[in-house]
Amino acid sequence: MPLCKNAQGGSMKLSLRFIANKLAFSYNVEVLNEDPSVAYGTVRLFDSALSTSTKYDPIVIVPEQFDSDAIAPDFAGIIWLGANRPDTDQPTIWFKESVSPFLILDRMQNFFDMHNKWCDIVREKLLDQVTFTDVVPLLSHVTINPFYYADAGFRTLAIKEDDTLYASSSSWRMQTEIGRHPVEILSKFITSGELDEVNERHDAWLFDSSTFHTPFVSKTIFCQGDVFGHLFIVETYPDQEIFDIEILEQFGNLLEAYLNLSSLSYSSTGRPFEPLLVSQLTSAPRNASETDYLLKLLSWRKSDHYRIVLFQPIAPHQDNGSSSASPAEIQAIEDNLSSSKAFMFDDRLVCVINANKPEAISVEDTIVHLCERFGWKSALSDLGHSFDSLKSLYKRASITMQTGLDNDTVSLLYRFEDYRLDILFSTLLKNTDADFLIHDDLRALLTHDAENGSELAMTLKVYLDCERNNSRTADTLFLHRNSVNYRLDKIRSLITSDLDDPENRLFLMLSIYLWQHSNGEFQSDSFAPPEQEP
Repeated sequence: MPLCKNAQGGSMKLSLRFIANKLAFSYNVEVLNEDPSVAYGTVRLFDSALSTSTKYDPIVIVPEQFDSDAIAPDFAGIIWLGANRPDTDQPTIWFKESVSPFLILDRMQNFFDMHNKWCDIVREKLLDQVTFTDVVPLLSHVTINPFYYADAGFRTLAIKEDDTLYASSSSWRMQTEIGRHPVEILSKFITSGELDEVNERHDAWLFDSSTFHTPFVSKTIFCQGDVFGHLFIVETYPDQEIFDIEILEQFGNLLEAYLNLSSLSYSSTGRPFEPLLVSQLTSAPRNASETDYLLKLLSWRKSDHYRIVLFQPIAPHQDNGSSSASPAEIQAIEDNLSSSKAFMFDDRLVCVINANKPEAISVEDTIVHLCERFGWKSALSDLGHSFDSLKSLYKRASITMQTGLDNDTVSLLYRFEDYRLDILFSTLLKNTDADFLIHDDLRALLTHDAENGSELAMTLKVYLDCERNNSRTADTLFLHRNSVNYRLDKIRSLITSDLDDPENRLFLMLSIYLWQHSNGEFQSDSFAPPEQEP
């Protein structure tokens, strides 16, 4: 989800333990008086006039020539250089060897600069309206381990390729190829802060062989108190685990902060295309330059094909009775329906899909999944052949939603293609009587069926649906071809019009659909293969 331009964020803050573990690769260090609540974003050399007092003050390097009594008691953190253990109550990293303070300062500055620049890149991506799915791969800058990001329903939205895992783990292959992992396994790991228990009890979840034991770290992202998504790093390089826990926590907190801040000014500041898309759905006259600007914002073309899907809750939100969507719900739609933009309009959640993008071709299963996850009903328009068709597509989706709700309380997705004839005939019958529009030949067949218990009207419908192909008609009806030929001969003996006349066939088809719209299906209109005799 693109995020608002006025959201603020500071540099990445790292704990004393994180810093010490990095330094421990090259030096003999020990952590003293650790305070997990304190984090550091910069480093400074000790100065007798230096004083600090806030939670995110620099960590101070104290050369060995200074006595610990000279250290101000309110320093947030200390790097103590020298063989003698420091006499201090402050959080401290003690170097148990002689080392140049300028060398440590340079190492530490490079260390903080790298993480802060990475944090700035993440923040800039968010401010530039890049989705979470595109931001998550930035984790590869700070960890060598594979990772993935899943939505609240554990659908994998972003994943780092890893040949070793792909070859060794069917679970990883499943996530890579179909973007899903069994919820009954992953649902146990959604709460950060339980990593010890998770890794002790379920450390072999990823592999087929019990000889593999690969833990992972996780972070759950929340928006307005609801689960938004999950981040996982798989510890194929276990030495990195202590760093991944903190990186993932910091990264997740940054995403979460921007996500929640964006909800304060979601519509107006971070998504300039929204009011322009709304204008496309209204009767307001279009400005060509405005449309060109909108298409440029979206990286779409006017000649692309489009579809519109509407979402509305099965029941209003319990807190205020509103049907308004949250930023997390809009984000979920745009993450799951590729090449789409979602927004609120007329108390409905509208999603415009660019159907020219290869990943946007098959959307129906994804729409149903979103409805199951959020408790929605949905209506999908047919395919529009240009950007100018959005207004018509919206009207078709709207009337499809209403028609579907009136006729089918079970389905979560209503398609315009399934209701277009019902919509057409409902509109026609508002001002006229259907009876006089029924073809006389259809009346003759219906009368014969009623008097003799036959199924000639239904047979004619299938015959015309199958473009008068006898073999396809027989297959559809699960009848022998001779039986179909007998029925067709009987039909021809009862009707007076010419089935070779295209206009007559069209009149017959319209009459059939109109009669069904008013009276229901013909007898035996739901076909099934005959039961096999024992």
